[in-house]
Amino acid sequence: MGFEAFLVEGDDGVLRHVPMTYRGAPLEGAEEFPLGTTEHSVLGRRWVYDACGGPVGVTAMIRCALGRQDQAE
Repeated sequence: MGFEAFLVEGDDGVLRHVPMTYRGAPLEGAEEFPLGTTEHSVLGRRWVYDACGGPVGVTAMIRCALGRQDQAE
C-alpha cells in the first residue's frame, strides 16, 4: 500500500489537495472512493483511491500532520 498527496491548481485558479492511496488489489468497502487504476513498471496494476475514504490514508495524513509519517527516499 502506498500514499501520495498532490497540490493541483485547477483552471479556475483554485488550489486543491488531492491525497491518494494505491494498493495491489481492490479495497473492499471503499466502492465510493476509487479514482482508477494504473500500471506500475515493477509492481503491476495498482488500484488508486481517494485517501480520505480509507483508514490507512486517514492515518497517514494524521501522522504527516504530526511529523510522524515515514517517507520514501
